[in-house]
Amino acid sequence: MAHMGTNVIIARLSHMSDDQLLVELRNGDSNALAALFDRFHHLVYSIALKIVRDPAEAEDVSQNVFFEIFRSAAQFDPTKGTCKVWLLQYAGWSNI
Repeated sequence: MAHMGTNVIIARLSHMSDDQLLVELRNGDSNALAALFDRFHHLVYSIALKIVRDPAEAEDVSQNVFFEIFRSAAQFDPTKGTCKVWLLQYAGWSNI
């Protein structure tokens, strides 16, 4: 039964915009982070790999980016840019 509940949550989140997912994350819904990860982990990883040129290190950077997104969701300001841009800024900063 819990599995069906998870499927409903995932389906609900998959239809939300990136900004809506960040609002959900700010409100404590960790499933929103999973949805953002599903949408952006390939992009974050590819950027990290281009910068660090090591697959294992790029994977570590990617994980750190999503950890920072989780910790910093309250700081997201949609008037300053999109969720995608904000997330990619973390990817760039994590590689410096």
